[in-house]
Formats: sequence, C-alpha cells, structure tokens
Amino acid sequence: MVPMRSVSISMISIDDEQIDEIVALRKAAFTEKFGAAIQSTGLEWNQADRKSIHFGAYIADRLVSAIRLSHVTTAEAFENQLLFPADHEFAVLPCMTLARAATTADCAGLGLSMSLRLAAYEHWVRHFSDCKFIYGTALSNSSRLEKMKDWGYEFASSPAGWTGHLKADSQDVRVFRLSLAVLKVLMPKLRSEIGRGY
Repeated sequence: MVPMRSVSISMISIDDEQIDEIVALRKAAFTEKFGAAIQSTGLEWNQADRKSIHFGAYIADRLVSAIRLSHVTTAEAFENQLLFPADHEFAVLPCMTLARAATTADCAGLGLSMSLRLAAYEHWVRHFSDCKFIYGTALSNSSRLEKMKDWGYEFASSPAGWTGHLKADSQDVRVFRLSLAVLKVLMPKLRSEIGRGY
C-alpha cells in the first residue's frame, strides 16, 4: 500500500501535456474496468472539460488518479453532462457535478478517488457555496452506492441511461446528489475514512 506521504493531491494546471495525460488515464482506467464496452472517443477532451476544474493524484510525478469538478449554471450543460432532464424536481441549478473519475490499475483500491472527491468537495464549499447540490452518475450495481446512501446521498433513476463512452440502459443507471448542508456534516467522517484508507 502506498503511504499518504507518497501521494500528492492537487488541482491540475491544464496544458496540452496535462490534457494528454488525463485522457490517457481515463481511457486506460475505463478500458481496464469495462473492456470492449468502452467507446474511447467518448473520453476525449471536450467542452465540459475545458470549462471545468480537474484534480489529480500524483505518485513520483506520475498522474495516477483524476476527477473533474464542474460548475453548472444552464439546463443545457446539466442535461449534456448527466443525461438527466433539468426540469425534473431532482435537478436544482446552479449546481456542481463530479465526473470522469479514473485511477490506474496499479493504484486501484488505495482510496485515491475518494481523496480527490474530498478535494473537490472542499473546493465546492470554499468557492461555490451558492450551489446547494453536487451531482454525479453511477451504474446501479456499483458497490459504492450503499455507502453513499449511508452518507446521505439521494438517488433518482435515469430516464435516458448512458449513450456516451459507455452504453447502459436507464434501469442500470442512477443519478445521485449530495446537498451542501449534508456535506458540511459529513466532511469529518470522509476525512476519517480517507485516513484509515492509508
């Protein structure tokens, strides 16, 4: 197990080299997890990426995990990112979204993705407190959903499913959200979970 002192968590300063690293990491991680079902072109750098904040975990200057945090203010951006109707009662704008979490196979299970989520949550609290919810999506069979429910996340079924880098029917996809109020209570527990993970 990699000790925490060997891992550097930071916001990524985006340039062409970093973009290439992030995209390569995404493609490798998603292909490792989903195999031939992945449409790698759907993981290329896009408009949402350009408008977003990216956090990375580094070991010896190697990017081993990354996640994207987006500030979403329009119905169009919300629907493009989550494939979920912005006029649904579950949708509240403006909001934050978390997406494209990816970790190298050799660093899977080290808690790096959760460390990046915590960094993104802290950025949300400090800089975007006008947003009352943060959203994301997951497959309904994901092992993390039960813990997320315990932590206070709320869930809705996706009417559209996934049609991008990974195809999934609507019944196989969940849209989730976490409120800012719940997050502020949850933060100490998340920090504790991450500490035990290392």
